[in-house]
Amino acid sequence: MDGPAARPPRRRKLAEIARDQMLSNIRSGRWKVGDRIPTEQALTVQFGMSRAPVREAVQSLTLLGILDVAPRRGAFVQALPSSSVVDLGILSSVMRANNPIADLFEFRAGTEGAIAELAARNASGAQIRQLRSIIDANVAAVVADDAAELRQVDVAFHAAVSVASGNVVYQGVVAALSGLLTDLRRTIGGIPGASSEAMVEHRAILDSIARHDTSAARLSAELHVRNTEVRFRRAELAQPSRSGEATEEPSRDPP
Repeated sequence: MDGPAARPPRRRKLAEIARDQMLSNIRSGRWKVGDRIPTEQALTVQFGMSRAPVREAVQSLTLLGILDVAPRRGAFVQALPSSSVVDLGILSSVMRANNPIADLFEFRAGTEGAIAELAARNASGAQIRQLRSIIDANVAAVVADDAAELRQVDVAFHAAVSVASGNVVYQGVVAALSGLLTDLRRTIGGIPGASSEAMVEHRAILDSIARHDTSAARLSAELHVRNTEVRFRRAELAQPSRSGEATEEPSRDPP
């Protein structure tokens, strides 16, 4: 009984070691932004461990937006890691989670709901006008089917709601989550109708905040996160697993 129960924590421990070595390579400049990192097979040799923890480490850094995995091409360094305590704390939690996506959405539902409730209580007229302008930009981006603009608008909307809440800790959490959600936003963006659905949900959150209806704001924000998870699951089913495809191609990367 004790042996099998101890195996999952051991694997996650190795995944943290692999993650830290990858982050060290990026911070030191050995792996630069735009570089393709060595293949999964090469990393298992370099780190002296099996593929499972290496794969977990790559997935966690992809969730944070630090790596980007392209089918049949490999994993590329997308951004330098933040030194933010909040970012590192979230990263550590992601690495320990058995089901990081489910845990992330559960955390977001509670957090975004609380933020929207505070925003409905505290938002000023100027902040509500700013949210309306973001919604206008959201509508324009949906009409234009501009994927990059849609992602930027989504970031701007949630950041503006956090500012309207008046709670600087929530503002920091939302900023940290923004990097964590980069890859999720890109994945969801490929699902037909997803952007329109999100826009309608954003508008419902705004309308509740504008009415200073705290209960409706919380419920609207929680529903938005739950629906976002559903869209993400749909997107996952609609595309092949990227990490398995992307790590087998021979590497021409820095040694």
